Amino acid sequence: MHLDTSMSYPRLAIASLTTAIAVILGAIHWMAPHGIQAVPDAQPQRLQSVRASAELPESPARQLKTGLESRALAPATSVAPAHPATRSTDHPVAAPDAIEEDPNIRAHNERQRDAAILEQVLLAAYELQRDERERFEAIASEGARMDAATFRAEEAAIGAKPDDPAPRIRALGYYAAHADSEMPRWTRRNAHILELFERFPQLPIAGTSFASLIESDGVQDYEQAIAIWETHLQASPEDPGIIINAAQFLGRIEPARAADLIALARRITTEDGK
Repeated sequence: MHLDTSMSYPRLAIASLTTAIAVILGAIHWMAPHGIQAVPDAQPQRLQSVRASAELPESPARQLKTGLESRALAPATSVAPAHPATRSTDHPVAAPDAIEEDPNIRAHNERQRDAAILEQVLLAAYELQRDERERFEAIASEGARMDAATFRAEEAAIGAKPDDPAPRIRALGYYAAHADSEMPRWTRRNAHILELFERFPQLPIAGTSFASLIESDGVQDYEQAIAIWETHLQASPEDPGIIINAAQFLGRIEPARAADLIALARRITTEDGK
């Protein structure tokens, strides 16, 4: 092969580049009639595939989870979404109805619902009793600041003034502030609460945390408290003070009923112009 040495190096490089471009253009021209796409054209096809997969319908499990979240009731166990094409026939996915009937999910949702109702009941009760409640809570705070000797003396004299609620309210304040040290005498606190419920059911302090009584404080006392409120509701079905306090106590047992009681109390106070 004879090389033309008279051609300079720059001219030789340009000639080689021109030849390479001609070969590439010729190859592309040959590939098009044969249905062969060049590599750069594959990108739109991949994008189209991604868009199609993103538009696939939601799985039943995902639809159920979305529905639960929209009602602000998170499921007790997470349900992972599964694409229909990736499900194994050996492990069929439960239908949405079957998942929703799971007792754990149902119990969890009911607790969430009841807690939300009770919160609204307590907030409404506070709004209806705000001014009076603050006055009685101030009396309870006086008891919280008592020393042990002063408190013991006043507690011993409570029986001599059964119609005066103040000493009993101060006693509840003291027990609230000294819960740890007074736990051995917790039954005395329960007795003060029951007496308050029995004698002064209209007072706003009866619906506050100072007078809270739960089952772990004593089953017998707890059941007696329920009976006291039921008796008051039957005897005074239109007394707003009793209705509001009963709603706050019974709300932990029957939140829906407590909400109805609050609505009744609000209606009575509105009609009375209070």
